[in-house]
Amino acid sequence: MKIRIMGTREECEQAQRYYSQFLNSDMVNHCSISRLYPNRNSINQYRLYVDVSSNNDFMNTTTTAVVKALAKLGGNQ
Repeated sequence: MKIRIMGTREECEQAQRYYSQFLNSDMVNHCSISRLYPNRNSINQYRLYVDVSSNNDFMNTTTTAVVKALAKLGGNQ
C-alpha cells in the first residue's frame, strides 16, 4: 500500500510517528516512511510518503483501525 499524506508539519510528523510503529513490526513485510517535503506554492503544507506491504491479512483486518487513526490525525472524529 502506498500512501501520500498531506497536511501541516505537525500533522505529518504525527503520521510519521504513527507509521513508525510498523518499521520493526512482525505484522508487515516492509514499511518505509519518507522525509517531509514542502508542498509547492504553500508555506505551511507538507507531504510525506508511506509504503507498507503486508505479510498476511494484517492490512485487511486493520483497515478500519487505520482509517480511524488517520481521521483523528486530520481532526475528523
